[in-house]
Formats: sequence, structure tokens, C-alpha cells
Amino acid sequence: MNLEDFYRGRGEDYPVIIGRFMGNENLLKKFVKNFPDDPTYGRLCEAMEAKDWPQVEMSAHTLKGVAANLSFSKLFQASADLVSVIREQETEKADGLFSEVQKAYKEVVQGNIRAGLNLGKEYGSRKADAFDR
Repeated sequence: MNLEDFYRGRGEDYPVIIGRFMGNENLLKKFVKNFPDDPTYGRLCEAMEAKDWPQVEMSAHTLKGVAANLSFSKLFQASADLVSVIREQETEKADGLFSEVQKAYKEVVQGNIRAGLNLGKEYGSRKADAFDR
């Protein structure tokens, strides 16, 4: 599976995405395949566990931006929803929305694997249950 198939399989508009990267598929592929190494998701998991709402907001906001740039629409929306409830101080809704973030993150990373993209250097050392943090 190539990068275009990866995105089309996710229901994304590949010409728009590749246009964001000025037609440079190698650059886009670099960012997609290194996505699992970005520490933002791990920080968000830790912040949610600690109920550190300012850190949850910051990490979810950062993840939202990364997801938007890479056109991971479900992850973007789930992260945006989490940011909104934290900003509105509706933290009782955070756990449910965080579950949606986890699900969307897992879909992206598993899609990355199915696409045959080489995952980032740290991925292999992560625990198998890393998605369920």
C-alpha cells in the first residue's frame, strides 16, 4: 500500500493533503511514518491519568494541530472535542472524549502499519498495550 492508498483508505482527500506539502510525497511520508514517535500522545495519556487539566488541554491542542496538518480527520476532531470540554471546564466529559482520542490514534497508527510505512525508531520498543494507556 502506498501513501495515497493510506489516505484514500481513511476517506481523506489526497490531492489536498499532498498540496499542503507542496507536492513533496517524500516529505509527507516522513511525517506520517514518524508520527508514532511524536511525544504528544504519551503526554496526553499521562496528563489524563493525573487529571492534570492544563496539561491535558495543552497536549490535546498540540495533538489536534499535528492531526490537522497530517489530515488525520478523526483524530483532529476527537482532540478538538477534548480541548473544548477542558476549556469549558466540563472535565466530567473528558474521559469519554479521551476514549475517542485513543481510538482515533490507534486507527492512525494501525493504518500506518498496514500501509507498510516504516514506523519511527522508538515504536518497536513500546509496550504492546501502548494504545490502551
